[in-house]
Amino acid sequence: MTALIKVIPPTWSISPSSDRFKRILPGQVHFSVRDNGTGIPYEFQPKVFDKFVQLKTDKTMGGSGLALAISKETVRAHGGAIWMESTPGEGTTFTFTPPVSETN
Repeated sequence: MTALIKVIPPTWSISPSSDRFKRILPGQVHFSVRDNGTGIPYEFQPKVFDKFVQLKTDKTMGGSGLALAISKETVRAHGGAIWMESTPGEGTTFTFTPPVSETN
């Protein structure tokens, strides 16, 4: 969590809560990051994890369009899954599930 906090821009805020980290099945935890922004239009949603995809808006912040593609490849390389849920006008939630080793 500390590493995540270090990369959050100073104009954003983070409020960790137990509903963001849920144990679903043995060996699996879901981590979610949610915003209350403008959401992602439905026509762009199937493409958000593709390389070089950028949603053009009046508030575009720049970038290469690689962050979500890299996130997807990293999570999958570790045996996890990643997906997003978004409603235009209501924000977006990104969730990923890394594998977890069971220890006693």
